[in-house]
Amino acid sequence: MAKMTFSKSVKYNNVYYPANTPIEVEDKDVVELKRAGGFVIEGSVRPVEDKPKPEEQKESAAVVKESAAKVKLPPTRKRNSKKDK
Repeated sequence: MAKMTFSKSVKYNNVYYPANTPIEVEDKDVVELKRAGGFVIEGSVRPVEDKPKPEEQKESAAVVKESAAKVKLPPTRKRNSKKDK
């Protein structure tokens, strides 16, 4: 949960809050509320995820390249141009 404030009154989860009142909001709603003009006072604490090792990144990139090679595009149609006539 994060705490946010607004410079105007706001309705969140069917409850009206006056301006400049700290509101506890869910993490999934923070981005949308910031777009609506809210200010984050206190963010939630998220666990830090380990970055993937370079070897794992290379393997995943190889899988992506293999899957891209399997994709076949339909043949393109030639357009009639004035030069052909």
